[in-house]
Amino acid sequence: MAFADDSSFIFVIDENNNPLYGYKVIETQREDIFFGKVEPLKKWIILSKSALYISKNGFLYPVKNSVIIDKSQGLVLFVVDLTNKKSMSFSLDMIKIDRNIKVLLENKRKLLSKLEILFPPVIQEKEPISIERKETDLLSMAMNYEKIGQIQKAITIYEEIMKSDRSSLEITSKIASLYYKTGNFIKAKEFLQKLPKNDENIKKLIGILIIEKKFDEALKILNDKTFQDKKYVYYLRGIIHYLIGNKNEAYNEVLELSKIDKELSESLRDLLR
Repeated sequence: MAFADDSSFIFVIDENNNPLYGYKVIETQREDIFFGKVEPLKKWIILSKSALYISKNGFLYPVKNSVIIDKSQGLVLFVVDLTNKKSMSFSLDMIKIDRNIKVLLENKRKLLSKLEILFPPVIQEKEPISIERKETDLLSMAMNYEKIGQIQKAITIYEEIMKSDRSSLEITSKIASLYYKTGNFIKAKEFLQKLPKNDENIKKLIGILIIEKKFDEALKILNDKTFQDKKYVYYLRGIIHYLIGNKNEAYNEVLELSKIDKELSESLRDLLR
């Protein structure tokens, strides 16, 4: 049989795991490859915080690759990750699904020829892909998503890399920065707290604690002797004291800061007025 039962669908799913669009796809002789139209791919590209999943037998499988095999007719091969399935959290009745697969059925022959060329059968696999190579490929993909502004997709891949290398400070820092950049301060703080307490990380962490109004926690960090005589420490402590109504302490920070950076102390003083 060239095609199995065509009871599978591809969904564009948002960041809250809500299905936005659904389209019928056709299964092929390869369990991990499906034949569909280009519309879901277009929707996924437009919606920056979305993902593509294919449903099969009550489970969802993330689409890890797509190959346009006929641009004029909008024919696409979708490749899923069979090792990363999850249960469907919604019913097919909850979403409008495009079930028109006429163009797919009319192009079965073209599909089969392309499928065999693009994804030839694997007879044996003497050298499985190493963890190092897999991580390199994922890192390249994440960096590309980050470059084109697909931040949530970049974060998802960086977090996938961390599953096999939880000690990577570089990846942890990257995830923390991206969450911070997108305003997800709860997640940003979670990853910042795993990083070394250098100036850049402390500034971001204190900024988040101020937003969360956790002033005591912020002052506890800033009062650590490790960070004494740092310009930003006086500046941030001055702001926090002012916010909690300790104006005398706030202006004492201005005075101390003036001894090492007059311009910055004047900026803090103007902010406290």
